[in-house]
Amino acid sequence: PNGVDLRRYANSDGIPWRRKMGLEGYKKIVCIIGHINENKRQLDFVEAAKIVTEKYNDTIYLIVGQGNDTNTIVVKKRIQELGLD
Repeated sequence: PNGVDLRRYANSDGIPWRRKMGLEGYKKIVCIIGHINENKRQLDFVEAAKIVTEKYNDTIYLIVGQGNDTNTIVVKKRIQELGLD
């Protein structure tokens, strides 16, 4: 049901990708991928990121996707309000 064969990445440490994205120093990366809209619940992801960040500071959170300007603005605003930008 995932649509991605994770075995393809089993032997990858992700270093080249992390280096390319400027994320080498981070131990953990948590990502949500999908169209940015209310149904995908990116705001819940942001709220959860805030809770986890208060306990663990070695994690970076990525939201990957496109959406209309209104939804994107709402998510970005909440990220800024929580000091996660």
